[in-house]
Amino acid sequence: MRIALLMAAVLAAGCAGPASRQAGSGPTLAERVEMLESHVQRLDNRMESGQMLDLIQTVERLQADLRELRGEVERLGNDSESLNRRQRELYLDLDRRLQGIEAGGRPAGGAEGGAAGAAAIDPRPVTAHAAGGGDDGAQRTAYDQAFKLLQEGRYPQAIAAFQQYLQVYPEGRFVDNAQYWLGEAYYVTRDFPTALGEFNRVVAEFPESQKVPDAMLKIGYVHYELKQWDDARNTLTAVAQRVPGTTIARLAEQRLQRMRQEGR
Repeated sequence: MRIALLMAAVLAAGCAGPASRQAGSGPTLAERVEMLESHVQRLDNRMESGQMLDLIQTVERLQADLRELRGEVERLGNDSESLNRRQRELYLDLDRRLQGIEAGGRPAGGAEGGAAGAAAIDPRPVTAHAAGGGDDGAQRTAYDQAFKLLQEGRYPQAIAAFQQYLQVYPEGRFVDNAQYWLGEAYYVTRDFPTALGEFNRVVAEFPESQKVPDAMLKIGYVHYELKQWDDARNTLTAVAQRVPGTTIARLAEQRLQRMRQEGR
């Protein structure tokens, strides 16, 4: 490096030629070489003192730390997405189990299919809207396909399938359940305003349906997520009083207790 710098100085000085020396407007070649040697010496001293080496090592450590932090951020992002997906799956599984428990405690005519097949997971009560609506087999197939998409966590497809069912079979046998699970699909994807509207339709359009208490519970949950504390409290209190002693009432009371603990 020293030799290269000295040669560069010599060449620069040589290109300047005698004219600059004769004019007396700058240092001589020897003076320039001496200045350059002094500068190179100072660089050598800094290198020898380890300052430059320490700086390089510090930069390398910082770069390594940055790469590690980026990897950690990416890992945490993946873990967060996995956790959210698992939480949604657990939530749906719990909800299905609760529906099965509630169905088991009802009169024999209140749920369809006993404890066998899909009805054990998703009780489909026969309501005032059960009459008409087209072929029962086609309805069941359309409903089961939509519900299967929901179980698999394919929420956009499930939403579209439930919407299609409601459009094709507006008076169908499973219309109240389809309306409820449509709200559920929006709820687990955290589209709370849309979920609120769908759950409210269950209560308003199917007042005799056995899905009404479930929808009311979820309405209370949605108000909670939207920080609408008064609405959440009123709805959860109403559903607990409507179906006392049930799992739904217990869940409503638990959420009310949580709100009290949080000072809501």
